[in-house]
Formats: sequence, structure tokens, C-alpha cells
Amino acid sequence: MATVLKFLNPLSKESVYAGYSDALRQWTSSTVEKVKAYLPKNEAFHQAQELKQQITQWEGVLEDRQGAVFSSEIQQAEEFIEEATKDTQERFEAVKYRLKELEGNSPKDPEGLIYQAEMKEPLIEEKKILYKRQKKLASTLAETLGGRKYLEQRKTKLVARQTALCGKYYKDSRGKLHQAWRAFKRHGHGQGYYGAYLKLEQERVRNHKELQDIHAALLNKVVQNASEVAVKSRIQSKIQRLKAQHGEVASRAGLGISGIRWTVS
Repeated sequence: MATVLKFLNPLSKESVYAGYSDALRQWTSSTVEKVKAYLPKNEAFHQAQELKQQITQWEGVLEDRQGAVFSSEIQQAEEFIEEATKDTQERFEAVKYRLKELEGNSPKDPEGLIYQAEMKEPLIEEKKILYKRQKKLASTLAETLGGRKYLEQRKTKLVARQTALCGKYYKDSRGKLHQAWRAFKRHGHGQGYYGAYLKLEQERVRNHKELQDIHAALLNKVVQNASEVAVKSRIQSKIQRLKAQHGEVASRAGLGISGIRWTVS
């Protein structure tokens, strides 16, 4: 009989209870969201919102390469690269100047610091380090257009000077080195002929070493659009940092009510 009544009346006690329970859950979920909207937000919540806005803004800047913000970032990067290139040029010149101080104009130049020193080894070691630094600085300069222009100009000047010293071929009588050597052979050590020859030879050796470093550096490829690459990398890093901060702050921004579970017994 109970089975027949249940069949005839689909709105049984169990079905009514289940429907009531589902409706209550839906109402509860909707009410919780409305209540949360009216509750005062804590400081962490506001920080999370601000960080989210910043992330969205910087992602937009990254996508809009023609926009005002990205263009401004490019300009700042170009100015920075230009200043860095000038600084590298100055250090390159300082290395050359110091090498000349150490070596003098010839291996036995009394004005050379290595020749004057009683303890020569520290200065000889410094000279080796400076030649390595010269090569590294030349390589750094070759990575930018401004630096390459400087190296090309320096190379042209050195080649012209080497041609003046050596001539256009071995034992070219027009070369200053050959002329100085012939003068020494004619007149001997008197009147400083041999010293004059050594001075020119030392200059030739130093120029040759610098030319080797410049030539090796110019084989490296220039970094195309260096400023754009730098800006893109910087913005991407900034976005990653903001996302990490947002994750940390968002974990502290919960209002608590979202954790309540409503049940019907």
C-alpha cells in the first residue's frame, strides 16, 4: 500500500526534502557572495587588487610596442646603453694609457714603470691582466652600434699608423721602422739611433696587439635592437615579480566567510 501511495504521489517526503536542500544551498551561495560584496575589505585585499591592475597594465604595455609607455621605456634604454658605451670607451682608453705607462716607449725605456721597478713581477702581472681586460672591453664595445663605430674608427687610425711605421710591405724603405733601423746601422748606438728604433718597434707591437683584439671583437655580431630586447626582458621580469607578490598577498586577503559550509540536517 505504501508503495502504491508513493507511486501515486510523486512529491514524497524524500523528494521534497532533496528539493528544499538544493534550493537552500543555491540561496546560501548567492547570499554569501552578496554579503562579501558589502563587507569591508582588508588591506591585503586592496593590495592584491592594486597588484592585479599593475599586472594588467604592464601586460598591455608589452603587447603595445608602438604605445607611448613602451616608446618611453625604449628611449630610456637607449640613453642608458649610450652612457654605458661611453663608460666602456673611457675604460678602454684608460687601459691603453696604463699599458703605455708600464711599458714605456721601448723595452728598456727609463720612463717605463716596469723598467724602473726593482720588483718587476707585480707590474708584469698587471700588464698581462690589462691586455686581457683590453680584449674583453673591445668585445663588449662590439655588441652595440655605438661601440662598433668607435672600434672601427680606432682600427682605421691604427692601420694608418702601422702603415706609416712598416710601409706597405716588408722592408719598405718608406716605413719609419726601416728608416730608423738603417740609420742605426749607419751610425751605430751613438746619438740615440737604436733607442729611436726601439721606440717605434714598441709602438708597432702595442698597435698590433690592439688591432688583434679589435679584429676579434668585430667578428662578434652586434646585438640587434638591443634597447628593445632590454626593455622587453625588463618588463617581463617586472610582470613575474608582480605576479609573485600578488600570489603572496592574495593568500592573505581571504575574508573568512567564503570558508563557511552550509548544511541541512
